[in-house]
Amino acid sequence: MRGWQEALDAGLPAALIRSCLLGAAVALIATPLGATAGRALGWRLLRRPALPSVVLLAPVVLAPFAVAMGLDVVILRLGIPEEIALVLVLSVFALPYTTFTMRATYLGLDPALEEQARVLGASSRQARHRVTLPAATTGLATATGLAFLVGWSDYAVTLLIGGGQIVTAPMLLGSSAAGSGNDALTATLAIAASLPPLAALAAFTYAASRRSRAARP
Repeated sequence: MRGWQEALDAGLPAALIRSCLLGAAVALIATPLGATAGRALGWRLLRRPALPSVVLLAPVVLAPFAVAMGLDVVILRLGIPEEIALVLVLSVFALPYTTFTMRATYLGLDPALEEQARVLGASSRQARHRVTLPAATTGLATATGLAFLVGWSDYAVTLLIGGGQIVTAPMLLGSSAAGSGNDALTATLAIAASLPPLAALAAFTYAASRRSRAARP
């Protein structure tokens, strides 16, 4: 149990809470934006979808450190607080995953679903929220899980934007693995950093499967 005691002394509980809050905040921002963009791309609502697709893929294609450095300069000039800036930057990195997950989801849905709902008297908003989104539950759960993992697992961007002041579970793990030489502490941090994402994945999967069963006639 020595590794667990040392992990507690190193601030593991607070780091886990910060990582969970960071992942949740990124998911709350990137998932709805990705769902909107994925709907536009999947249902070909844009006249020229190539340019938006390239822009959305840029954070993944380009070197993450270079993108973070460029965004860091903008953030410093605007004077945005570190916590808010970190959430916004990680949301940019999560947006490609949520967008193209939802794009694949909407490719499998017929746009006529919303049209039929509007013919029956529903408004555009009601058709989207009561017909389309329930049918896209599995994709939404997957996109939310991916966005959460981006916020949870990041190390480099958190270190750069947070300036070493925002200590998350991956930062504790990276610091221990790089320089402490304490195998017990490093192993404990690795286990602790793996459990919340696995729990979140199980929760998202269960929610999606339950919603899908409820939607079946």
